[in-house]
Amino acid sequence: MRRILMIMAVAVMGLAGVCCFAQSGGEDKVYTAVSTMPSFPGGADALQKWVAGHIVFPESALEEGITEGRVITQFVVTKTGKIGEVKIVRGSFPDFDTEAVRVVKSLPDFNPGKLDDWKPVDVWYTLPITFKAPK
Repeated sequence: MRRILMIMAVAVMGLAGVCCFAQSGGEDKVYTAVSTMPSFPGGADALQKWVAGHIVFPESALEEGITEGRVITQFVVTKTGKIGEVKIVRGSFPDFDTEAVRVVKSLPDFNPGKLDDWKPVDVWYTLPITFKAPK
């Protein structure tokens, strides 16, 4: 019985150590909200204009009779302002999703997000992208 208790105690201490180590890894934390959120140089209007100028409406959508769609993307703006991980939060037509990811990955550097102490940190950024067939 004593041996079983000792093994359980070691196992619990091991799990507690893993838990605390994972939580203390704050250096790699990606925030969802910070004092100063990341921003595109020139603001939201400039971001919309940039995306509109670089998005390509997929021919495959027209072939399928799809003339519009909306993709919600989310990506990490790193502490250096670069675009990090990119994911689709809500997809649409698969080729819209692919094009949205391509465009997001090609975005120029952002102004990074910052904590209260003005330390730059990694922050998730959500960007909806609307597709409309050219006229």
